[in-house]
Amino acid sequence: NPPARAALLTQLLQRPGWLHRYETQVFKLDPQQTQQRASLIADLAGRGMRLECEDVRSLVERMVMQGAAQPAAALWRAQCPSPQGKGGLLWDGALAAVNFSGPAVSFKWLPEQSGDVGLSAVADGVEITSTAAFTAPALRQFVAVPAGRYRLTWRDDDGKSPRLLPTWGCTPDGGTGLVPQAVGGGRWQADVAVDGGCRGHWLRFMVRTGEGPVRLGDVALVPLR
Repeated sequence: NPPARAALLTQLLQRPGWLHRYETQVFKLDPQQTQQRASLIADLAGRGMRLECEDVRSLVERMVMQGAAQPAAALWRAQCPSPQGKGGLLWDGALAAVNFSGPAVSFKWLPEQSGDVGLSAVADGVEITSTAAFTAPALRQFVAVPAGRYRLTWRDDDGKSPRLLPTWGCTPDGGTGLVPQAVGGGRWQADVAVDGGCRGHWLRFMVRTGEGPVRLGDVALVPLR
């Protein structure tokens, strides 16, 4: 009902006292209701009204669960812009807001749960240490992009041999390893083909064993023409 929708949008723009409940009480919504609510929340961003990342988290996760990963990614980026504006199609390419605590959010970097791998925030990314005797997972992010070809780039400060190895797959704990290619200055790249066969994909960084910590930063995913 367009008139009713316009009236509701006008109310939301005034930040009523029930706005927080409208944003977060979404767990009983069916897919159509979820889409309608997400459309209104996205329109708020278009009208210059920015909500907190935490406020839209529940709605975004509901959309992902219902199979609307790409609209969820669009809503997340509209209401919760990527810190420092880096990353291309990835959120937080500078790794300035890694989800070290609090509820998991699909489109944020999530540290892997491992007693052998430690992560800590540094000025230009994250520092990763590993005492594992094998290549171990370090962190991951859910990615929702259309079918096509993409290029992943990142910085690995461990010299000429990459210690950080990306994988790409339909599940958070699986995936195919991507082959890093050196591009100079401690930067690496790998091309990714997306066929649209998954609701969304997981980008995961594994860390090889080695002496001392390694830093990951300047991660970006961009489409190839």
